[in-house]
Amino acid sequence: MILSPQQKIVINALIPVARIATNGSKSEHSFRPLTTTMLVGPSGSGKSWVARELAKVMGLPSLVINVETYVVISARSEPYSMSSLISWLATLENGGVLILDELDKLGAGEDCSWDRHVRLELHDICDGIIPISAKIPGPVEDPSWDFPPDHPHEFIAREVLEERLRNRVMIVGCGAWQHAWSTNANKLGFSPDTTHRQDAPSNAQILGSIAPELRQRFRDEVLMILPMSRGDYYACACEIEKTLKPDIRSAWKLLLGDAIERAINGTLGMRIFEELMLQSIILSMRQPARQATQENPCMILE
Repeated sequence: MILSPQQKIVINALIPVARIATNGSKSEHSFRPLTTTMLVGPSGSGKSWVARELAKVMGLPSLVINVETYVVISARSEPYSMSSLISWLATLENGGVLILDELDKLGAGEDCSWDRHVRLELHDICDGIIPISAKIPGPVEDPSWDFPPDHPHEFIAREVLEERLRNRVMIVGCGAWQHAWSTNANKLGFSPDTTHRQDAPSNAQILGSIAPELRQRFRDEVLMILPMSRGDYYACACEIEKTLKPDIRSAWKLLLGDAIERAINGTLGMRIFEELMLQSIILSMRQPARQATQENPCMILE
């Protein structure tokens, strides 16, 4: 598991909350603990990546629902998003992590019918409720349900699905709230070439951007992933380097400095390492080819 120092801090903060959310103990309390958590950071900071890694650390399955492309129950197209959630809950045995990605794309939305319908369904999800209008898988095989191969298509009571959602699922809402970061941008210096520093938005700024009914369903503690620093990039690069073959490692070291500078200037986040890996593999393949060409000038490099 390759994570930046900041991402590791966030996962360590999420683990105890996720344990309470998924071990079934919430039903034992007279007042159900609120575990639904919001994870915030600018584009490229690795929010959904951290949420998925949390599930791996916990040894639990995860499901990502992209709020921006959410399909409400009343829509004509199939399958709608709630059916995907129900299919996942039907196969859930020991808990799971539900990731509501791009949550910041859902605004106040009072004048938008889509926005309003999505928020209502998200309210139900966060409250552990399966809407009465949602289909529940029955004993007859239905190709619209996305069950794993060889999984028995048996009837599952709505109450069972709701119990799993309430007491066995950790819900993590991920969003960038890019406008809040832009609002907090500060110039460093006075020349035309000054750089901009983006201060992290406060909990109040983030929570204030969400419709009150949805905001109340998340903890007030917003976990923040700040833009990766030079130290973060080098820390991740060192961990990745340990896993590389010698020929790729040498190319990696050669390209690393320029790649990190591009990542800092472009706020690329963890994506830079995927690009760097491709470039390193290509360079490692070219080096033996060049050597072979020098030994045999008649060889033509593609």
